[in-house]
Amino acid sequence: EIQAWIPVTRPFLADNEGMQSLITGRLATQLDKIISKELMYGTGTTPHIWGVTVRTNFASQAKGTDPVFDTILKAIDDVAVAGDATPDAVVLHPTDWMNIVLQRTVDGIYIMGNPGNPPASPTLWGLPVRVTSTVAAAAGTGCVGAFRTMAQIFNNGGLVVEASTEHSTYFTERKIALAVSRRLTAVNYRPTAFSKVTGL
Repeated sequence: EIQAWIPVTRPFLADNEGMQSLITGRLATQLDKIISKELMYGTGTTPHIWGVTVRTNFASQAKGTDPVFDTILKAIDDVAVAGDATPDAVVLHPTDWMNIVLQRTVDGIYIMGNPGNPPASPTLWGLPVRVTSTVAAAAGTGCVGAFRTMAQIFNNGGLVVEASTEHSTYFTERKIALAVSRRLTAVNYRPTAFSKVTGL
């Protein structure tokens, strides 16, 4: 069960439109970021789920002295060969993606394309790049994986919304803890179908 929460005032609960906006906007987005982090880096220790880069036997590709493009292609090869799977996405931290986009040739030409015409859907070696928030990934570490075929999320119910005055001194302060949560589990069918890329 993964949860996100914020404190609100009692009068705020009477504002139905404000409540709906907060729950479907800020709180739902905050919860999605926490879930994304868990799916990538969850330790498997209760209450955390198993992240795809924490499983035993997942592949790992260190950048070392290789160019970043070579490192990512080697991770793609890890998934295809050692994992016997078809990689379908590259997950990168925003800072790592920025560093890739900023790479230029010796005469100053941007390798990834003209800044005035950025690609609508970023890709590397033909795979879509998923740029995560800073909450979901650590700078310097990325992942290549067969997410569609070798990982799956099972949900138990939908989004649950709860309110309570029992947190800390909230009752006497006339405050309420407003929380949203989801119950889910992540299944990784083949850990070798994911390659953790380090040193970016």
